Amino acid sequence: MEFLIKQVGFTESTRQAYAEQYTVSKRSLLDLLNTENEVYDAKVSLTNANADNIYAQYRIVSAMGNLIDKLGVNMADLQKLALNKDNLGSSRAITIMKPDFLVITEEDEAPTQGDERAN
Repeated sequence: MEFLIKQVGFTESTRQAYAEQYTVSKRSLLDLLNTENEVYDAKVSLTNANADNIYAQYRIVSAMGNLIDKLGVNMADLQKLALNKDNLGSSRAITIMKPDFLVITEEDEAPTQGDERAN
């Protein structure tokens, strides 16, 4: 995951450099658009890796038989909802808090090339 975070930072730095070079006619528009595509691809890869990581965490907790407990789902309320099918169409919703076992890497904290976290 660290590699993907660094990749996003490096591609954004490259895009910035190419944009500056484009303004002084050292790079073509195609070069600039290619770097924009590379930034997009790097961000997609990072987002997919984060989603895969979250999914894996849920699967591990589920395999351990602790998913319902860790999510804090009240089984009595869930059974009442299931038995009273008229409530399923209502605006009443079950709220589930982010479980404490779930570790999410924030994309907003991705280091840039000059950032000391990138090293």
